[in-house]
Amino acid sequence: MKKTLVYFSFLALTTLLASLVLDQVYTYYSYEGAIRDRVKWIKSQDTLNHDYVILGSSRAKNVLQPELIDSLTGLSGINLGLNASGPLEIKLMLLEYLKKGTPQYLFVQTDYRTSETPDKVGSVAWMPYITEDAIYSEFKPYGKKYFFRHLLPYYRFVEFSPNIGTRNLFLTIAHKERDVMQFQGYEPIYGEMTEASKATANLDPSPNQHLLDIVEIAKKNSIKVYFFTAPIYDSDFDFSFYHGYLKNYTDFSEDIKTLKMYENVTHLNDKGATEFTHIFSQTYFPKKND
Repeated sequence: MKKTLVYFSFLALTTLLASLVLDQVYTYYSYEGAIRDRVKWIKSQDTLNHDYVILGSSRAKNVLQPELIDSLTGLSGINLGLNASGPLEIKLMLLEYLKKGTPQYLFVQTDYRTSETPDKVGSVAWMPYITEDAIYSEFKPYGKKYFFRHLLPYYRFVEFSPNIGTRNLFLTIAHKERDVMQFQGYEPIYGEMTEASKATANLDPSPNQHLLDIVEIAKKNSIKVYFFTAPIYDSDFDFSFYHGYLKNYTDFSEDIKTLKMYENVTHLNDKGATEFTHIFSQTYFPKKND
């Protein structure tokens, strides 16, 4: 019995020590080494200086072209859209940016992602950094699983291994960088829809606290904030509830109706993105486009 107890005590201690060491290694390379995602990119910057910042999910990243906006307006901007981001993840990206700079304008894409809870996919990019108190505080209200990811060493890297685990570590150490901010953050897609279809989602019209927080953060930092919904093919969503609690909201969901302008029902392709960027620029910066 005593030998068994000693054995399991030794095993537990060894596991703990290994977890602590691995956590140190994985965490170090989450901040250092090759840049492979946008969260790490923004954390790696010393300062940021843009007239405007675009935030959202892939429906921002794939549809707005800062290079074109800049050429039309004379401004300087960046697209920090991150795949599958919901309101919580968008707020986190804003908070990270504000550690490095303060833009004059902020454009926040919002549409059918109306939940206040973290997005299962969009939140993964933030998990390496959940040990930071400021980031953990945003996830803390949404369950004990975030407490364990925050507290237990190495746990988050095992849980999300396909995205932030061993393969990503080796690629980072090997300096296999991804040009995640090519075209000032715009990421073009080139496919074309061939059959019409519709997007569906359950919308929660209640005021989203994270979006309200973004309004307050922008006000505190003297940033002009605008919310928008990007085009959706054959949209029949009713986004009018946003007008009820977001002062500067514009619905572009029905502005582009041509099938060949879309890669899929919720994402414009490069041709569609160019057309929408012109519409976007003329809407928000009309005097500079005249």
